[in-house]
Amino acid sequence: MFEIKSEERVLEESHKRGFVDLLSKGLVIWGRGRYDHLEKAPLRYVVDQGEEFVESGSKRVCVSGDSLSAIMYDLVMGGII
Repeated sequence: MFEIKSEERVLEESHKRGFVDLLSKGLVIWGRGRYDHLEKAPLRYVVDQGEEFVESGSKRVCVSGDSLSAIMYDLVMGGII
């Protein structure tokens, strides 16, 4: 089904996508080797049928929170980071 998104929703998704991208890069740069696996399989923010996920390689975690700290919590609890 085709979903029409509001301009606000598109902007919110863009901010979340940017946050996840910068987080992935930052973990590689400052993670002292702990997150080097993210170089080959970086974190990616994905919207699939209205649900929001962060993926890395074969791992996928639902990130239902609206705040950036809620996204971080979901990533830690989901075992991606």
